[in-house]
Amino acid sequence: MPDIQHEHAVEKANAILLAIQNTPLLINQQTITMSASIGVATMPVEMSCSVSDMIQRADDVLLVAKKKGRGRVEVAPVVANH
Repeated sequence: MPDIQHEHAVEKANAILLAIQNTPLLINQQTITMSASIGVATMPVEMSCSVSDMIQRADDVLLVAKKKGRGRVEVAPVVANH
């Protein structure tokens, strides 16, 4: 999401996670609850890096979230230089 502050990105990720957890699916008259793991990476506007670098950073913390268990948001550290 371009033009979003770090704190807002983390808030959005947590809101998405809560929405997933609080929205059960009804399939064949069976209620299924869902969970997710989310990785968030941000970068200050004045900096630049490639899209693939940002995806890699988010993917790295996603793997951390998965290892720690379901229903988590993990955030990559904000970098000064990348």
